[in-house]
Amino acid sequence: NPRQPDNCQVGSVLYEDKKCYASAPSGQNPIGVVFDTSKRLAVALTPAQGYKKWGAYGIDISGLENCSSGNFASCGTDGQANTDKIIAAIGSDTTTAAGWCKSLGYFLPSAGELQTLSNNKTKVNEGLSTLPNPDTILIDDSGYYWSSTESDTSNALTLSLSCNSSNCISYGGKAGSYVTDKTRCVLAY
Repeated sequence: NPRQPDNCQVGSVLYEDKKCYASAPSGQNPIGVVFDTSKRLAVALTPAQGYKKWGAYGIDISGLENCSSGNFASCGTDGQANTDKIIAAIGSDTTTAAGWCKSLGYFLPSAGELQTLSNNKTKVNEGLSTLPNPDTILIDDSGYYWSSTESDTSNALTLSLSCNSSNCISYGGKAGSYVTDKTRCVLAY
């Protein structure tokens, strides 16, 4: 009897066939943990090693809305589309957050998507902790994470996953020398 997929819930492990199962199916590797069932999004099992730059300093990327900490929930909300626009503008250099995510087949989440991840991090970490993979890393509360949401020619929005309010949003400099923000990629299923 082959294992039948379950309905994906927040905290469910997502496998290569982009389905969730109560227990690991034979021949399928885990690729993420579900954090948003309405947008059907899962977070990668590990963050980027070290810090990535956002890039595109001095460039207002065509097609990206310029968003602020006050309207991030309704502005530039499609991380996958945002990532594609960033890549189209600056290329797929894997030293950038968007380029690194894209190279793995994932994308850089929007600020709103990161907020949803933050809101659900307890269940996501429970899902991550069920995996035997030694490279699986729980969602880290320290520091700020890059979003694919642009603020202006100099900044992109970053989010601290240690709190659950809009006060967790900050502005990270897009300059290449500013690489102190973390990257956690996501994928749609």
